[in-house]
Amino acid sequence: MSAPSSDSITEYVKDYESLIEGIEFFLGLEQEIVKQGNLEALRRHYEQHPEDKLCNVYRPGTRETVLCRRSGIEAIERMAIRLITETPSGHKRLRYSGHSACLRVVT
Repeated sequence: MSAPSSDSITEYVKDYESLIEGIEFFLGLEQEIVKQGNLEALRRHYEQHPEDKLCNVYRPGTRETVLCRRSGIEAIERMAIRLITETPSGHKRLRYSGHSACLRVVT
């Protein structure tokens, strides 16, 4: 297997940063919710950004969900597609589970 190109590595870094920013946004929003003692901040955000509703990722090992922005979910999808296209026989190792960002490594 050949090493990924520097352009590819740059894209992985951008996508990873987008994912982290999407999670960090909701962590900050969660702190605001705790401080205010209600869910008003979350409701306001969802009114302004309905695309972020139902966007969450699973914590490795626990299957607990963490809220994320849609841009972070899309970054996961781009990374998965890149991995498939850059890995010899990658399409044979990944299984699509019906949602755009739900790809699972099959061992």
